[in-house]
Amino acid sequence: MRKDSILELIEEAEDTYQIISNHKKISKPKVKSILEHLRSCLEYAVQDINLRLSKPQSKDRLYFPYGKTLEKFEEVARKKLPLLKIELPELYEEIIVLHDFKEDDSWLKTLCDLTNHTKHDNSIQITHDSEVVKSISVFAGGMGLIQVGSGTKVTWSGNIVSGKTTDDFILDQGNLMVTKKGEISVDFKITKDRKILIGDSKLDLLPFLNNAIQRIENFIAQLYEKL
Repeated sequence: MRKDSILELIEEAEDTYQIISNHKKISKPKVKSILEHLRSCLEYAVQDINLRLSKPQSKDRLYFPYGKTLEKFEEVARKKLPLLKIELPELYEEIIVLHDFKEDDSWLKTLCDLTNHTKHDNSIQITHDSEVVKSISVFAGGMGLIQVGSGTKVTWSGNIVSGKTTDDFILDQGNLMVTKKGEISVDFKITKDRKILIGDSKLDLLPFLNNAIQRIENFIAQLYEKL
């Protein structure tokens, strides 16, 4: 079984993800490393799945089955692992759950396509890289008043904290404007996210990678419970 090797790859992918998400300049080789580690997790897993079949496929034509749609996945699975659905239906269903076809985002095909591109063609193409406001927290007198998303509009008026009036303010699109001074001044904290878009599709890289890591980690846990 290759479970321990897979878990090491997932841990390395998670550590590398934290590095690139906290650095000001994106490291294309580190992104390539994450993609390849995640793809290797799937390829290692399908080797163990294959060994459970009564007639395992030869390694030279074996790879993890994936597709943009359920129909395409089933076509690939029938070709590459024809006994999988018949002999190991629970594992077959776990692969379908991993794809999450109901969300219709084709994330797994995107992951595999990106891995193939960075391995055989070229590094990722960054089309946009900036920081965006994720949330805004407002405080007064050491107490948290509200926490809202960046696009939320809030009008705060006539409120009291610890027996004292607070500033009245309007919070709109991340901008705070005090409309009337109170006995306690308000302060606010802005939390930002890194937004990196890649390729012609303008894929939001960091949430995509984080989502892929979590999905594959969950898949591996479920898979090896059934293997």
